Amino acid sequence: MDIASHMEKVERMDAVHRRLDREADFELWYWMALDAGNQAMNAALHASGITTEEPELASQVNDIYMRQAESGAWERVVKRGADIIHPQMSEFDKPVPADLQTAIEALHTLESYRDPCIRLGKEVTPEIIEDCDAAYEQVLTIARETVASSRSAS
Repeated sequence: MDIASHMEKVERMDAVHRRLDREADFELWYWMALDAGNQAMNAALHASGITTEEPELASQVNDIYMRQAESGAWERVVKRGADIIHPQMSEFDKPVPADLQTAIEALHTLESYRDPCIRLGKEVTPEIIEDCDAAYEQVLTIARETVASSRSAS
């Protein structure tokens, strides 16, 4: 995907995320944060030149993308350096600047609550909500700054 498409998704998901009740709607609130954070991270990685904007769509398997053929059918392609689905499962061919590494670590923090809280039913405490919220805000702040600075540089 391209930077603009990622950021449009971020803004839509963030708007929904902010309308939800963090406690009563935790699962939806969490998924909006995780997906928006991942979209923002992709935009920032593209903007910094670490990954490239590509027409293929990321699948649920690293380095496997879906490309629409001329016939309209979707086909799998193997490639590196485009959109990521999980930063901890991604290897980058270029060095990651410190600020983006901080955002990746924040996204890791957010993801660390997925399995215990969403899939395994761990009790969601106010501390977990605060950790998730702080990580989400950090990812968005850094990603938005990265994208904005790349736009002003070009």
